[in-house]
Amino acid sequence: MPASATELGRFSDRLSFLYVEHAVVDRDAGAVTFWQEEGVASVPAAMLAALLLGPGTKITHAAVALLAGSGCSVAWTGENGVRLYAGAVAASTSAGLLQRQAALVSGQRTRLAVARAMYALRFPGEDVSGLTMQQLRGREGARVRACYRDHARVYGVNAESPRADLRSARGLRKSPANTGEHTERTGA
Repeated sequence: MPASATELGRFSDRLSFLYVEHAVVDRDAGAVTFWQEEGVASVPAAMLAALLLGPGTKITHAAVALLAGSGCSVAWTGENGVRLYAGAVAASTSAGLLQRQAALVSGQRTRLAVARAMYALRFPGEDVSGLTMQQLRGREGARVRACYRDHARVYGVNAESPRADLRSARGLRKSPANTGEHTERTGA
């Protein structure tokens, strides 16, 4: 059974590829195991982007099913990965998730429902069930402004309105946050 999207690691956190030769590749729960004369090694399948199988490698059906369900591509290569003989791209690389996201964002009600659900995940305990999209954006804006104020206080920078940046751009007033002067005072 393919792994759910929440079980898979972010693609940027995965090993880009793993090359193995003269081994038996098998499955142990959510990991692929590599059996060689020197011993056994295991790697979580969801943390692999591509597995390159060199000469002398055997792979079980269970391992291939696990790798495919985890979004890992498998390639059969020559020694040291020099030649590519065959490859398999996982079926989970389809556009299904993108199509689902497009369907959700295209409807006003579904887009608001998704925004409320995401807000509730980020800020548990807050009742957002009756808020409009504009109200959700307002809450987010208030959080960002409060965060800016808190960090400005920590680093000794005057937390000015966004219009101060426009005045600064015209050369009327320079903010230490925009010139890097605050780093000299705080040692940051």
